[in-house]
Amino acid sequence: MKNRLAMATALAAGLALLPLSALLADENMRSIDDSARINDGGAHKMPSAAADIPRSTPDEALDAKMTPISTQPSTGENNQAQSQPAQPGAAGEAGQTGAAGQAAGSANQPGVTTGMNSNVSGAANGEPPPSGPIGAVGQTIPAKFSERNDVLDRTPIMAVPLPLDREQRQQVYQAVMADKTDAVPGADKLQPASQVPPEQALNDMHPLPESLKNVPALGGLKYLKGKDKVLLVTPATRIVVDQFKS
Repeated sequence: MKNRLAMATALAAGLALLPLSALLADENMRSIDDSARINDGGAHKMPSAAADIPRSTPDEALDAKMTPISTQPSTGENNQAQSQPAQPGAAGEAGQTGAAGQAAGSANQPGVTTGMNSNVSGAANGEPPPSGPIGAVGQTIPAKFSERNDVLDRTPIMAVPLPLDREQRQQVYQAVMADKTDAVPGADKLQPASQVPPEQALNDMHPLPESLKNVPALGGLKYLKGKDKVLLVTPATRIVVDQFKS
């Protein structure tokens, strides 16, 4: 009797484990099949959406960063920015043709209103009028409606320009170029988000001139001088965080 009971228990346990075993076997076969597709020379690889999106150039990123934006939430009445969505990769001159410029242009068209309170606030702050979806401000307008935001979305976080105006940027460039250090061969090939080679970081990075010590955004950075541009670098990581040209 005991032997029969033990056999029945073992059989029940085996039947309970059968679906799990089958499932594991199926997953193993899928893994093998996926590995085969990946290693077959790329013929069956899934396309990468990120690989198809062009990265913004440093000049495009700077122009976009300098484009004025509204800090007032949109009422949704001014939809000019939405009627001409930005095309990914077609940055153009973001400083002149961004969503802010579209909004400013539409504000001058007869019959287009942006709300009395928003217009007063924008005029007082020197900002363009609000635009885009309801509740959106300049920084939160979806990239498909804002050329400025499209450019910045395609800019690596480490490559977003420092919060300096154009006058300050010229001050940095001129101060470093006047510093008695040599231009580094190959430095002009580096750009924001690049990593400086160890040898260059050891021998060619220099503290910023004393005249720039009072600029808060430059704290802790060093510079690398190229032939026609200045690179600012985070010493601990050797990452280029910004570039300055004449």
